Amino acid sequence: MKTILKSVLIFQGLYWSLTGIWAIVSLESFSRITRHFSEDAFEMHSIAALAVVLGLFFIYGASKDHLLRPTSFLLLGSAIAVIIPEVYYLPREGGFNLFWLDLIEEIVVALIVSVGLLGSRTIQKKQLL
Repeated sequence: MKTILKSVLIFQGLYWSLTGIWAIVSLESFSRITRHFSEDAFEMHSIAALAVVLGLFFIYGASKDHLLRPTSFLLLGSAIAVIIPEVYYLPREGGFNLFWLDLIEEIVVALIVSVGLLGSRTIQKKQLL
């Protein structure tokens, strides 16, 4: 389970960091390709910067065994925080955009991390016995 959690943390860390950097460097191309347009560049850059920070911490947390479990909970919470508004707003927008793929990816990540956390908890209990 530890290897799975580390792999998901690294993958998600790269995904969030690179996506955030892309939106900071070229908000115009990010908006054009994702079809997500906002009148407020400040808001978009702020969210992108948070994505970069979270992504870098996911990668860092994957490299430290003592941070693996708390970082996995942060990743799970972050995935759920993205899933909820996507489930609410995407059907209202109509049509396809890249956020539909992001929704699927976040759901898969949340499920894998949940199973990984539950599995690691079961292993810890068995070790205590």
